[in-house]
Amino acid sequence: MQETSIYQSYKNLKIWSFKIALAVCFLVLLVASFMTNLEKVIHKNNAHKRLEILSVPVTNTESKCECNQQQPSCPLHPQDLKGRLTVMDKVTLTEAETKLERVKKGGFWWPSDCKAIWRVAIIVPYRNRSSQIAPFVFHMHRYLQRQALNYSIYIAEQEGNDPFNKGRVMNVGFVEAQKEGPWDCFAFHDIDMLPEDDRNLYYCASQPRHLAVAASQFHYKLPYYQFFGGAILLTTDQFKTVNGFSNSLWGWGGSDDEMWNRIKVSGMEK
Repeated sequence: MQETSIYQSYKNLKIWSFKIALAVCFLVLLVASFMTNLEKVIHKNNAHKRLEILSVPVTNTESKCECNQQQPSCPLHPQDLKGRLTVMDKVTLTEAETKLERVKKGGFWWPSDCKAIWRVAIIVPYRNRSSQIAPFVFHMHRYLQRQALNYSIYIAEQEGNDPFNKGRVMNVGFVEAQKEGPWDCFAFHDIDMLPEDDRNLYYCASQPRHLAVAASQFHYKLPYYQFFGGAILLTTDQFKTVNGFSNSLWGWGGSDDEMWNRIKVSGMEK
């Protein structure tokens, strides 16, 4: 709430010190409430770091990838990128399974001719959108393979009739994906958000990354400055620093803005 609206609420009061005291109390209570919701947020003084794509992942332990560790590392800038893509949104599961190559059981893939620089887990919160599964996996597998990533796609589904809790579903996806990792980077990805340019690399950075900054549904512009939805990337450490997504938001909407608030409070928004 802006100070002007606070002052307007008390415009009939003539004691300015009383108005200022009320405004200060309101702001203190608001900050205290917000900090309580963040639970275990760890503050870091890195708000002014410039965004840098990390050339080396933050972990070095081996994943379940059946890779030849003697192979050279894949290039930081993949050579098979096509740039602008045509999104095929009418693909069936049968077509997707037929046309996709070398995808392992569980949605795993890694390059065969080089050692992937990044290991990325794609977490997709899902409920009652069966028609969108095939277009998503068909598009994303080919997209991520051209970027020479060691990756897997996790569809995290909420069962039952309770209102959808997107944040909790993504938290569960993060925990379950860790059991099959380790992963250097986590992409939290809406199932209806398909990237149109494979030069948008799914690499983590020194701050959390917002991948869907120009979506067609918003005429390729941000709907508002704090918008942090659609597709985002965080390292394991970044995700743990903000204590994941909120578990308390039921129904569609709110979880993306809450994540932005957590990132901002932790000093990682710039």
